[in-house]
Amino acid sequence: MLDQNYDSVLYQNSPFVPPVTIQSAFNIQRFVQSNDYPPSVAIAKELRDLFGEHLQFLESQMDWIVEKFNVSQQDMDDYYFGLLVPVTLMIATHMARHNRLENVLNLYFPLSEDPFFDNLRSYGCDQLYRVEELLSLETAEPMSSAGPIYAHCQLEVFAFSYWYQVGLEAGLRTFQQYARLH
Repeated sequence: MLDQNYDSVLYQNSPFVPPVTIQSAFNIQRFVQSNDYPPSVAIAKELRDLFGEHLQFLESQMDWIVEKFNVSQQDMDDYYFGLLVPVTLMIATHMARHNRLENVLNLYFPLSEDPFFDNLRSYGCDQLYRVEELLSLETAEPMSSAGPIYAHCQLEVFAFSYWYQVGLEAGLRTFQQYARLH
């Protein structure tokens, strides 16, 4: 979906490649079989949690990552944003169809003193209505639902950031791996 080649950063065992786990695959299958979520939303829900854990791991390794990859905190924030935004928008949009919008925003885009989360909330509030038009859940094929969301996120105003694009690509590749299992 993205034109650039990110293989210099997203290689096997790279710290920027989120893990694919059997437990996550089981969780996704359970969400779908219990009819709690359509397949694409089930994947997005699980990946949002998995990516959150992955980001905590990266934070714990920040000194090594900065030295090895010559990245700044802003680069890492851009990566986090690219990784989290598409899956968060998918699950939040789905949940907004069934719950009060304010409750959904507070859960998926919480108020925070941290500028990163403040920017995420602002972006999420602006984008939920646009994503609502793009998120098609009638298909059982997860990438048919997720593809337009990733394409939309690729065209955002901050998409010029290399590390945002790396996060998008890492998230997309991980989503595709789980979609193939479905």
